[in-house]
Amino acid sequence: MTPPMNPPRSVPLTDAQVAELLQRPDVQERLGLLSRAIQTEYDRILRDNVSANNEITDWCHGLLAEARVIVTYREMGALAKAEWCVEQVRTRLDRAQQSAEEVRAPVLITLWGILWFFLFVYLIVDPMRVLEPFGLSSPVDSFIRPEVFLHALFFGGLGGVAAVFYHLFRHVRNRSFDNKHVLSYVGKPFMGMILGAMIYLSVFVAMRILGLTPVGVAGSESESLTQLLPMAFLYLAATAISFKENLAFSSLNRTVKAIVGDDEVKAVAAPQTDSR
Repeated sequence: MTPPMNPPRSVPLTDAQVAELLQRPDVQERLGLLSRAIQTEYDRILRDNVSANNEITDWCHGLLAEARVIVTYREMGALAKAEWCVEQVRTRLDRAQQSAEEVRAPVLITLWGILWFFLFVYLIVDPMRVLEPFGLSSPVDSFIRPEVFLHALFFGGLGGVAAVFYHLFRHVRNRSFDNKHVLSYVGKPFMGMILGAMIYLSVFVAMRILGLTPVGVAGSESESLTQLLPMAFLYLAATAISFKENLAFSSLNRTVKAIVGDDEVKAVAAPQTDSR
């Protein structure tokens, strides 16, 4: 955990300016309030048992120590930075408290992930069962190989399930879980399947260009190394990229913007009129 970026910059002041500020009653009151706020957050770290998490404790203590130095040595040019440090700590401790109190959502998300994990494992073992009710178990198109396509789809979903558990457990452990992201957890298995389908199309096009035939489909007589490696790469890529689906879709978004442009409407300043 690193301190947030862009803290308020310090303002260079002369000794005369500092002495003038220290004589002002409102500045003295502001220093007193800030000193008490710093001590309050120190006490809160111990009272709320946040010290059990060394990462949060070290991060908060670092900002509070910086604020304490500014107040103690009357660094008036950095007073805004001291207030910023205290507010950052207060916000982080509030978030840690809310995360510790949130129990229902993490449990439901865990059950959601377990359900999809067993479903994807079952479908990976017997993928064609999904198509049997629709009578599509045999290839109807030379480009779409159902067994390979479904394997990529379900491996992608499995990567999404892995992302659900990884991010959920990490945020709960770090006391940074926020229930406003519940929809993101729910959608990860589906986003993983979408990425699995996209990866299948990419790899299958490359295989067709190189004249390779997937293992286990029509036209493949033996399991040669040149046939096994592309399939292994396909399923591994589907799982790994779906695990980082947010980065994958961000990269896709940048690529599409570079090709077709950005559709965001930029605000146009209103023309100035002469009011005279």
